[in-house]
Amino acid sequence: MIELKNICKEYVSRKKKMRALHNVNLTLGENGLVCLVGESGCGKTTLLNLLGTLDSPSYGDILIDGKSIIKMRESEINAYRATQIGFIFQDLNLIEDLTVRDNLLLVCNKDELESKHRATLQKLKIDEFADKLPKELSGGQRQRVAIARAIVKGSRVLLCDEPTGSLDPDNAVIIFETLKEISHERLVVVVSHDIATASKYADRMIRLHNGEVQSDTASEQEYSKEQENAPYAQTAEVSSRPKAKQRLRGLFGLSVRYLKCKPARLTIMAVISVLIFTLLSIVSAVSSYDRNSMIRRAMDKNDVRYFTVEQTFNGRIVALGENALGGEIGQKVHYPMHPWSREDIGWFSEIAQCTVDPIYNQYVWQLDNLGEKEKDYTVTYLYDNMQNAGVVHYTSDFAARYGFTLYGSAPEKEFDIVLGGHAFNLFKTFGYHNGEQTIDIREPADLIGRTIKVKDYESIFTVTGILDTRFNAERYDPTRKFKDSERLKLRTYTKEFNAIEKGSVHNVFYVSDAYYTDILLNGAFLGAPVYRVLVPTLNKKITSQLISFDNDRLLRDGTYLDFNNECAYESVQFGFNNEVVAAVERADAVFSALAKYMRYVFIGVAVIAVLVVYLYFSALLNSREKDVGVLRTNGYTKGEMVLPFIFEALILSAGFIVLSVIVSAIAIPVFVKLFNAQYSLLFTPISFTFAQVGLIVGVQLLFAAVGILLPLLLLLRKKPMQIINAGK
Repeated sequence: MIELKNICKEYVSRKKKMRALHNVNLTLGENGLVCLVGESGCGKTTLLNLLGTLDSPSYGDILIDGKSIIKMRESEINAYRATQIGFIFQDLNLIEDLTVRDNLLLVCNKDELESKHRATLQKLKIDEFADKLPKELSGGQRQRVAIARAIVKGSRVLLCDEPTGSLDPDNAVIIFETLKEISHERLVVVVSHDIATASKYADRMIRLHNGEVQSDTASEQEYSKEQENAPYAQTAEVSSRPKAKQRLRGLFGLSVRYLKCKPARLTIMAVISVLIFTLLSIVSAVSSYDRNSMIRRAMDKNDVRYFTVEQTFNGRIVALGENALGGEIGQKVHYPMHPWSREDIGWFSEIAQCTVDPIYNQYVWQLDNLGEKEKDYTVTYLYDNMQNAGVVHYTSDFAARYGFTLYGSAPEKEFDIVLGGHAFNLFKTFGYHNGEQTIDIREPADLIGRTIKVKDYESIFTVTGILDTRFNAERYDPTRKFKDSERLKLRTYTKEFNAIEKGSVHNVFYVSDAYYTDILLNGAFLGAPVYRVLVPTLNKKITSQLISFDNDRLLRDGTYLDFNNECAYESVQFGFNNEVVAAVERADAVFSALAKYMRYVFIGVAVIAVLVVYLYFSALLNSREKDVGVLRTNGYTKGEMVLPFIFEALILSAGFIVLSVIVSAIAIPVFVKLFNAQYSLLFTPISFTFAQVGLIVGVQLLFAAVGILLPLLLLLRKKPMQIINAGK
C-alpha cells in the first residue's frame, strides 16, 4: 500500500518557485487500475515520479507499506525500484544502443523472459523484432517495447505515463486490456489524456487540477472495500531480478555497444591520445636523462674499464714563504690539475677503496717509427700529433685489475715497454718503419720484439707486449675524414679522442720495475709530475661511487707548499674522464638543456592530456545521461552505474595504451637515431624502457578514471528523473 500525506512539490526556475503539486493526500491499494487525468501541466507526471521514488517531495511524506521514503536508505530505494516498481515513460526512454531483447534483460531474468513472459511478448508482438535496435522501430513498436519492459519486470506497481500516446486506436485497446489484466494482481497507475478509454478500463479515476486533487471517482473506503471483495485480488508474484552475473554481462555489453557509436570521434580521440602519450614518453625519457647513470651504462656497453682522475685543490694561504710570488694570508686559492703527491694517491686510494696507478708525465713522447704511410696522410682531424701521454709502472697484477689481456710478455729490462691499444693501432694503421722500409703490422706478434724510438729522446725501447685495452680502433680510425656537414660529429669524436690522447690506458707506455726504480724514482726524471692517475672499474659498486665523486667536494686535512706559500686544504674535487665520459659530456649539455625545458613541456602536455581525456569522457557521458537515468529508475545502484563506463574506459584505455606503447617504442629510437645522425654518440642517450610503459599505463588509467568518474559522480548525485530530463 502507498500513502501520500500532504504532498507538495515545488520547482525553482530563474529564482521563481513553481508549484507542481499542493496538499495531495491519496491512498493506493495493492492492485487495480488507477487513472490520473487532467489538463497538461496539472501535475500528473510529477505525481507519477513521486510514486516511483524518481523524485522527492518538497513537503509531506510518502509511505510505502507503512515506511516513509524519507527515512529509507538509498540501498532500500534502489531495491524498491528494482523489484517493486515498473515504469512506462511518456518519452519511452529505451536505451538506443541495446537491442529490444537486451533492453528487456536489463530488468528481467533471462530464463523467465524466455519462458514465463513469452506469452506477453507474443501478445505485444515483441518477438518479431527482438533483435533490432530501438531506432529501427516505428513509434508504435517502440511504445510496445517500453510497455513490455515494464510488464516483464514483474513489479508490484506499474506506473505508466501516456502508455498509448503513440499508438493507433486498435493497439491502444490492446494495451489497456493488457494493463487491465495485469491490474488484477498489481497496482497499475496510468496517466492518460484519453479520458474515454481510461474511464472504460479504470477502477479508479483521479482528476488533478493546478496540482491539486479535484475529484476521485471512488472514496478511499469504497475503493478499498471493492478491492477486498474483488475475486482476483491476490499477492502478485514478483519476477526475479536479473542475476548479478547477467547484470554485469549486460552492462559490459552496453559498454561494447557504446564503443561502436561515433567511430569518427573515437578515431580522432585515439589519434590525439596516441600523439599525446607518445610525446609524453619522449618528454619523460629526455627529462629522466641522468649523466651519472648514463656514464655507468655507456661504460658497460662499450666495455670501458678505467677512469683517469684529475684533482682540483681548493684552500687558503696560511703562511707566506720567503720567495713568495704573491698573495696574502687567508687568500683563497684554486688549482685545477693539481699534481698528485704520494700522500694524495694514498688518501684517494683509501676513500676510493681501490688501487690506483699514477701516470708519470716525464715527457710527451712522439713516436718516431711510424711507417711511411703517415707521410702520405696529409690531413687528419683527430690526430694532431702521434704521441703518448706518459708512462705507467706495469705491475704483475695490472692486467688482472683492469680486466685486460696481455699479448707477449711483461716488461722486465729497463727499456722494455708494453704498448696500449692506441699506440698499437697507430702502427697497425701506418705500419712500422725500421729505418729502411715500412712493414705492415696486422697483429700484436708483428710488433713484439721490435724497437721503437721517441723523438727528442735518445733511448731505444723494445716492445715486449701489447696490452689489449679494448681500444675502439674502428671508431677512432686515424685516416677517417669528416665532411663539412658533419661538424657536430667531428666535435664529438674530437672530444672523445682528446680524453684518450691526454691520458688513458690506451695511450701510455707501460714500463718495467727497473725503469720505474732507476729512472722515474732515482734517475733522470726524479720527481716526474703526476697529473692523472688510472683507476680500474671492474667493481660496479666502486664505479658508481667514483662517478659521484665527480660532483662532490671532499673535505681533507693537511697543507700544501706552493711557490713557497703554505696552503691549507679546504676541499679536493675530482674529475673523472675517459672516452665515455667525454662522449656523455658532449651530449650532456644538449640533454641537460632539453631536460630543463622538457619538464615544462611535460606539464603542458599532461594538462592538455587531462583536458582532452576529461572532455572526451564528459562528452560520452553527456550523450548517455538518459541511459543512466533509465537504469537508475530500474533499480541499478550508483556502483553498478559506474561499471559500464569503467568497462568502456578500460577497453578504450587498453587500446590507447597498446597503440601508444607501439608508437612510442618506434618514435623514441627514431628520435635517438636522428640525434645520433648528427652527434654519432658512443651510447644511446635515451631509450624506451618499462618506465615509459608504466608512465603511459599509469597516466592513461588515471586520466580515464578522472575523466569518467568525476563527471559521473556529479551526475549520480541527481535524482533519476533529473538525469533523464538532462539527457533529452
